[in-house]
Amino acid sequence: MSDYTHPKHWARLRELAGRMDRLDYYQVLNLQPGAELTQIRTAYHDLSRALHPDRFHQVEDQDVRSAVHAIYKRVAEAYAILRDPD
Repeated sequence: MSDYTHPKHWARLRELAGRMDRLDYYQVLNLQPGAELTQIRTAYHDLSRALHPDRFHQVEDQDVRSAVHAIYKRVAEAYAILRDPD
């Protein structure tokens, strides 16, 4: 798992945050449509650990912190929707 708090990842995080609303929930979690619940759960937990906004509290760049918050919000939304069988 990458340390996304490193500045080398910040441009990618900003870019991802800018297109996050255009991705479907499977794309947000980097899964194939129809993925099993265990795959959904694993993908969510991996992304959650890597991109939780609390990991970025020391980052002074407010744009990066805002980007991470937007990404994390969408990841959590994708998990909430995809884990529900209905």
